[in-house]
Amino acid sequence: MIPRPGQLKWTALSQRVARQVRHLRREERGSQLVELAIAVPLLLALLTGMASFGIVFLDYFTLTNGADAGARTLALYRGSSTSASNPWDPCAAAVTGLYNAAPRLSQSSLSITVVITPYQGTATTYPPGQSASCASQSLGSQGGGTVQVSASYPVQTPIYGWKTTSISLTASTTERIQ
Repeated sequence: MIPRPGQLKWTALSQRVARQVRHLRREERGSQLVELAIAVPLLLALLTGMASFGIVFLDYFTLTNGADAGARTLALYRGSSTSASNPWDPCAAAVTGLYNAAPRLSQSSLSITVVITPYQGTATTYPPGQSASCASQSLGSQGGGTVQVSASYPVQTPIYGWKTTSISLTASTTERIQ
């Protein structure tokens, strides 16, 4: 079969285009590796950031639950003791209640403040770092006062490839003395 005059040009042109397309396909072979090299560190940073945020969130909820348990312990028992020879220290009970409700937090890193305001009385603050003994505090037999337990806890937030940052979580709970 004899080709027509216009048909020969078209075949040569299509072969040239096909050759260029094949050449471009070979040139793109390494682009997937470059895209992966860019995407993997970003995805790792995102993943570790999410995990770090989840750990900080868990610590915050644990701290809040602990402050609530400490304040509830002090508010419900009002410093009452089962025996006169062994007086019950309400502040120590509040701190113990917080420690028991927040076992995953390091006790040495917790900073706990107890504020007791008796009914028709003035507030007394028991700051952290002291003996935190408030056995002499009169909470009254009628109740009606308030107790506030505040706690703070330092948390390290490591994120892949970035500097570790320290933040302080703070939780505070106020309960009415029963």
